[in-house]
Amino acid sequence: MLRIAPDDAKTYIQLATAYDELGEFQQAVEEYSQAFRFEPSMLAIANINREYGFALVALGQDDKAVQAFSAMLAKPETEADGLRSLAMLDLYHGRYEVARRRYEQVLSIWGPKPNPFSAARVHFMLAVIAQGEGDSRVQMKQLDEAAANLNAIGPKVIWAALVGKAYARAGAPKKATALLHAVAPYVDKRNPEEVAYSRILQAKIDSATGHAADAVKALAMLNSDSGANVSGIWDESLAHAYQQEGNIEQAVYWYEKLLALPQGRSASWEPQQRWLASYDVLASDYLKKGDAQKARQTLGTFSNLWKGADPNLKLCKETQELRAELLSR
Repeated sequence: MLRIAPDDAKTYIQLATAYDELGEFQQAVEEYSQAFRFEPSMLAIANINREYGFALVALGQDDKAVQAFSAMLAKPETEADGLRSLAMLDLYHGRYEVARRRYEQVLSIWGPKPNPFSAARVHFMLAVIAQGEGDSRVQMKQLDEAAANLNAIGPKVIWAALVGKAYARAGAPKKATALLHAVAPYVDKRNPEEVAYSRILQAKIDSATGHAADAVKALAMLNSDSGANVSGIWDESLAHAYQQEGNIEQAVYWYEKLLALPQGRSASWEPQQRWLASYDVLASDYLKKGDAQKARQTLGTFSNLWKGADPNLKLCKETQELRAELLSR
């Protein structure tokens, strides 16, 4: 395509997206830069700006990512998108309090009648923040807000699965089940992704209600041959199901696969914090297996990402306890 139209910015964006999916972030950034050279306005498109910024983050170039996200704040029509990307980057580094303020500012900008799906996504992230801060009441309130306008949301099945998984993890499997039933008529059996997400939600409900073995069996059937693009969320769900089942060997195997995925597959969208928490779980599992060296390496990787994190977070306290245990070995 570039041989035919070497100045086509959209083709460079598609190339950048492909490289990002492959984890080749330097090449992705170069292709994004080419696209912006031919069509500078594309940098102000929310999804493109966010994906470009997180490719920079993957390269350790946070300052450039902040610059790209902050450029969106200059215009009223893109300000909320810039704040959302900055908030996601804050969460990536454990800065929950700052992220919460940004998300609340986003809701204020949108006013009383926001786009239902965009608002649901912000409420979901506010629930993630509340969970990390140990505030289960606010977490449940925000999840309720995230699920409230399901009928007005386009990707009903996928969104119900994400919110339902959060409900199940939060100890509300009945609410998760209600979501599963609500979207059951909308699952397109010819759409592998929708089928996969509905099964992932069912498995999460099984796991939360004491049927981890059933969850493992259901999730194991969703292999790469299914044609569904659920890599990342599927790996984490299967790893967690094995963890619930008490099968540490398999849990370690799947957490390792999850964390070996290109960063772009896990960062900058709703499951980002679950992916980050997997470092702590894997480090703990390594320690249970008697492999202190791998536990230290895994915890070290996470600590580098969260070196500026809010100290009151549950995950920070858990990693501190794990470090203390490692020091005693």
